[in-house]
Amino acid sequence: MEKVAVYFGSRNLYGDMLVSSKSLLKNTKIEKVYFLIEDDEYPYQVPDTIETINVGKMIPQWFRSDGPNYKSGWTYIGLIRVALSKVFPQYDKILTIDCDTITVQDISDLWDIPLDDYWFAAVKEPTLSMTTQSLYVNAGVMLLNLKKLREEHKDDEMIELLNTRHYTFVAQDALNALCQGGIYELPGDYNESRYTTKASNPRVHHFAGSQNFSWRNLSIWYEYKEMEF
Repeated sequence: MEKVAVYFGSRNLYGDMLVSSKSLLKNTKIEKVYFLIEDDEYPYQVPDTIETINVGKMIPQWFRSDGPNYKSGWTYIGLIRVALSKVFPQYDKILTIDCDTITVQDISDLWDIPLDDYWFAAVKEPTLSMTTQSLYVNAGVMLLNLKKLREEHKDDEMIELLNTRHYTFVAQDALNALCQGGIYELPGDYNESRYTTKASNPRVHHFAGSQNFSWRNLSIWYEYKEMEF
C-alpha cells in the first residue's frame, strides 16, 4: 500500500508546511506528500515527492460560505480535513499531519495498524476526554481510513454537521462527535504535545497551542528549515 501524507493550511502556513514536510520525508518512508493550499501556485520549490492542490476552489462543493464554521479563527481551509475521502478517491488510507509538527523518528508503521473496524487512528487528549466522558483525540496526526469513511458515508455526516453546527475546534470536534466507537487510540509518541497523552520518546513533536507561531523560533525548527530536501 502506498504511504501518502497530506498537509493543509492557509497562506500564512505555507512555509511551515515546507519545514514540517522536510522532517517527515527525512525520517519516514513516505512515497507521496500533498500540500492542500488556497492558491494555484505554491511559492516555494519542492521535490517531485510533493504535489500541491488548490482546494480553495473545491471547498464550495461541500461547505456553505454562510455556514457556522466557514469563517472561524481556523479559516475555511481547515474544514477540508473531513472531506479528504472525496479529495482523494484513489486512496484507501491517508496520513493527515499539521503544519506545526516536526517528525523525528520513522512513523511508517502506522500503515501496519489494522484499521478495518475504525474510521481513523489518533492520539488521545486526556483532559477533553474527561470533560466529554468519551474518547476525545487530537487531529494533529491522524491516519484516516478513507475507504470506510467513504463507504459508510461518515464523511457526508461530518460535512453536514459542520454546515449546520458551530464547533470550537471545527473538524476535530466533528470527527470526535461522530466517530465514537470507531477511533483507534494511538500511543502518545505519534503526536507529542501539551494536550495529548504523554510520551517519553516522541516520534512527532506537535507544537499545538503555541502563540504567534513561536515554534518558528525553536532550534529544531530552524534545523529543518535550513535543511535541503
